[in-house]
Order: sequence, then C-alpha cells, then structure tokens
Amino acid sequence: HECIHFHQQLELGFVGQWILYLCFYVRGLIKFGAKSGEQAYRYNAFEVEAYTHEMEEDPDYLDTRELYSWVKYI
Repeated sequence: HECIHFHQQLELGFVGQWILYLCFYVRGLIKFGAKSGEQAYRYNAFEVEAYTHEMEEDPDYLDTRELYSWVKYI
C-alpha cells in the first residue's frame, strides 16, 4: 500500500502529490458531507489505487503498473 503511494509521489513530486491528495480529500468532503472524513479518505483516487492493489492482494502490481495509474480512479 505505502509502496504504491511512494510511486505516486515520485510521479508528481512529493509536494504535488500531497496538494492533489488534499484536493481529492476536500472534494470528497464536499461530495459526502463534512462529517464523512472516512469516506473522503477512502474515495481519494490515490487511496483507491493503493487499496485496490495492496501488495498482499496483487504482489506484482508495481512491476506492471503504468505511470499515473491513479488517474483511472478519479
């Protein structure tokens, strides 16, 4: 999971990934309501990619992952 986040950070520069992460989170708060922080977190494109392909479930994912794969989850 965290290795996937690391690859996301490399793609966007560490600061760029966190800026987008915050934007996705705020969008989730708006969509699901301010009290739904857990939903905003879980539906963040970066988190959806990471949870979908956690290393235990898909151990070869990082070997076959295309650049900017998180975009598919927006």
